Amino acid sequence: MRKDENEIAEEEAIGTENIPEENLNAENEEERKYREYAEKRAKEEYMRRYNRTPLVLALVGFLCSAFFGIGLPVALVAFFISVSRVKKNKSRPLVWAATVSFAAVVLSLVYIAAVAAVYVF
Repeated sequence: MRKDENEIAEEEAIGTENIPEENLNAENEEERKYREYAEKRAKEEYMRRYNRTPLVLALVGFLCSAFFGIGLPVALVAFFISVSRVKKNKSRPLVWAATVSFAAVVLSLVYIAAVAAVYVF
């Protein structure tokens, strides 16, 4: 016995009219929870990268401050970025970035002052 095209199309059609309403709500609830979870993870990843940049700049500034004080501009940028971000979000990387960049600025200024004192006097 051969089925006509309408019967085949009806069997192949997947629609929501045969699915109970509670299953639809459960699927929507699962999708909503997954979307919220994905948004939360994306925000956490963004904040991790957002908090890491000043720390990297501070470390580069600290390392370069021993070489003729050339780390001063980088350390100043890292210091101002980290201080402005610490006011919004007090995280450990930002506090460390502020501390390391402050130490790099002081070290650079001491080195520049010592070199200037040698050449002036």
